[in-house]
Amino acid sequence: MESFRKNLQKIEQPLLFAVRDDFKNLSHIKNLGKAMTGIIALQIDAIPPVAQNRFEPPLGNLLTIFSDYDAQDSAGKKTKIIEAVKILERLMDAIDVFDSHKPLSPLREEQINERISDLKTSAEKLSVPVQYLKGVGPKMAARFQAKKISTIEDLLYFLPRTYDDRKLETGRIQTIIAVVVLSEFRYYGRKRILEVTVSDNTANLTVKWFKGRMSYLTGIFKKGVRAIFTGPVTPNYAGKTMIHPEYEILEEDDDENLLNFKRIVPVYSETEGLHQKYIRKVMYGALDQYSRYIASPIPAEICRKRNLLNIHEAMLTVHFPGHDEQIQPFIDARSEAHRRLIYDEFFFFQLGMAVKKSGRILDKGISFHLEGRLLDRFYASLHFTLTAAQQRVIAEIQKDLQSSTSMNRLLQGDVGSGKTLVAMAAMITVCENACQVALMAPTEILARQHYITLSAWAEPIGLRVVLLTGSMANAARNEILAKIASVLVMTATPIPRTLAMTVYGDLDVSVIDEMPPGKKPVRTILMGESRRTAVYDAIRKEIAKGHQVFIVYPLVEQSENLDLKDATKMADHLQKDIFTDCRVGLMHGRMKDLEKESVMKDFQENKTAILVATTVIEVGIDVPHASLMVIEHAERFGLSQLHQLRGRVGRRDIPSTCILLADYKVSADARKRLKIMEKTTDGFALAEEDLVIRGPGDFLGTRQSGLPDFRIASIIRDARILNDAKEDAFALVARDPLLEKPEHAILKQSLIAKWQGKLDLARTG
Repeated sequence: MESFRKNLQKIEQPLLFAVRDDFKNLSHIKNLGKAMTGIIALQIDAIPPVAQNRFEPPLGNLLTIFSDYDAQDSAGKKTKIIEAVKILERLMDAIDVFDSHKPLSPLREEQINERISDLKTSAEKLSVPVQYLKGVGPKMAARFQAKKISTIEDLLYFLPRTYDDRKLETGRIQTIIAVVVLSEFRYYGRKRILEVTVSDNTANLTVKWFKGRMSYLTGIFKKGVRAIFTGPVTPNYAGKTMIHPEYEILEEDDDENLLNFKRIVPVYSETEGLHQKYIRKVMYGALDQYSRYIASPIPAEICRKRNLLNIHEAMLTVHFPGHDEQIQPFIDARSEAHRRLIYDEFFFFQLGMAVKKSGRILDKGISFHLEGRLLDRFYASLHFTLTAAQQRVIAEIQKDLQSSTSMNRLLQGDVGSGKTLVAMAAMITVCENACQVALMAPTEILARQHYITLSAWAEPIGLRVVLLTGSMANAARNEILAKIASVLVMTATPIPRTLAMTVYGDLDVSVIDEMPPGKKPVRTILMGESRRTAVYDAIRKEIAKGHQVFIVYPLVEQSENLDLKDATKMADHLQKDIFTDCRVGLMHGRMKDLEKESVMKDFQENKTAILVATTVIEVGIDVPHASLMVIEHAERFGLSQLHQLRGRVGRRDIPSTCILLADYKVSADARKRLKIMEKTTDGFALAEEDLVIRGPGDFLGTRQSGLPDFRIASIIRDARILNDAKEDAFALVARDPLLEKPEHAILKQSLIAKWQGKLDLARTG
């Protein structure tokens, strides 16, 4: 490797010469890019086979840096040289590690303090308000604020939404830079066409518009104006023509930086007053001045293991890809530059989760004995056999209960999969060890439902169940609350595997992925308003069989702003005008608790045939004879909410149906949701689809719960990178649970800065 090191030093020498005295010598070095690409290519071929995996990627990055170096302006060349020097420094360090087969010497305390100080300085630089950037100011800063861009860091992480290939030749689509020679209207019959003749000093091209803002176009395409035109070129009898191209008028300095031409061009999300050309210019200036302060002290061994770009290089490349880059990976957010930034977000999030979890593991917990006599009596009292999935999950929970460290486990299962029974088994084990258990419910209705269910299970085995609700007197409630301790977290909404792993990355996850035998899927039918008579006929047929029906509305009362049916008005209409021969009940969230309890009791005892309700009945309501669920304005609900409502029927072996009544003039997303509901009753599949359509923030309200936002990463699209980041973060914390080793001091400081006090807010249980 010594000869390889000497060759790298030969590459480094001209770069150090260029950097010296604040780049005083830069203008004297000609064709550096061409020379460097040749030398670097030779070094890639000369890497010893045993070292190729380690050294080929960074040398490839160097090759990318210099591939378009000679076309850059002075500022661009400086940026590329600085980055190349950093890569070469890392390569030299890597050679030392490779030769010695031992890690680098640990950092001294003064070095650690110096790097932590640098980290804080970088954070201060990136927190500068965006208005102080050249060309921005207060007025444009207010427009950036509409995109939630307040600081330099916000701006740098405002990534392009897509990219345009404006290289000179891209198949039939071409981009030219040309001067307007002539601009005039021509008439073909009664049709008026604007024809602009442009020249690039080699040939003329006719650019045509058949429609659009003609007065605006004639105003900007004056003789002598220079512009970029991008579009398909077609030949005709008069020469070459471009129809309705994309265009940008060039200013005097556009030839200097070439941000909008002869390259892959970033395309950003626009807002009023912020246009592509302006955003590119501001972004380029920000990168030139501030990108060096983007810091990410992920350990070098992890970066090598995952072949990650330097984060500074990744930030530059993701905004302005090099000339030799392929455009499609950038459009798909799958370029190496994207991968580095995405990995960075996931790694620090998972590192925070891992540290939280390791902190809890160090907390002392109660070690429960598993004698099992009481649990055996419970199983014997049931009139059915547990599924294999329930038995597996119970075993996982019992293993946690035996441990002397605290348990933090998410129990996940579809509607009707038997989560409550699994929770009961865990509670019985705790009670058998002379401890108390609390089962928490979000509403009093659900709490009473669980009270009835658990009492029926507990009484035969000699356990006592009490009900604690918010409506109790303070003294009694406080006395009981003092004795309550959490057992586990249980969710009735199947969370997709990727989302559960991320949002609940600090939890162990148990999934009940099997339904009880004999449970029939609920048939789901999508109907329009024109089929209302058929829906009412279906309701009558179920009532004639002695079954019961839910009808759910999105609103409690009529709204002036929304043209939607409401529960209160429709309950009255259905009772008086439609189902006069049976009893119709009404329940919604504004009713008092005793009133809701009375309505639900009548419905459970089959005294009421039809229950008109809002989503207050979404979770946990168990009515054995309910066989039909009608959801009005189904387009107003998310997939998971629709699935929960559908789960209120089919609780036993009665064939059940869910009718989705929807306005056919719905959005594409709403129609997609409803069609998916028709096709599947798998809650996990539905949750995945809901996550794709609505996004993770809306899906679980992670923004409200204090969890960090992902500015770049997508839980669905980037699942593989997420897995890598979690594996690396948890492996690191397994070696150093609280990041107390000196080599992790900088990483710990960066983690604290990124989470900004949100570690505790994200805790569950």
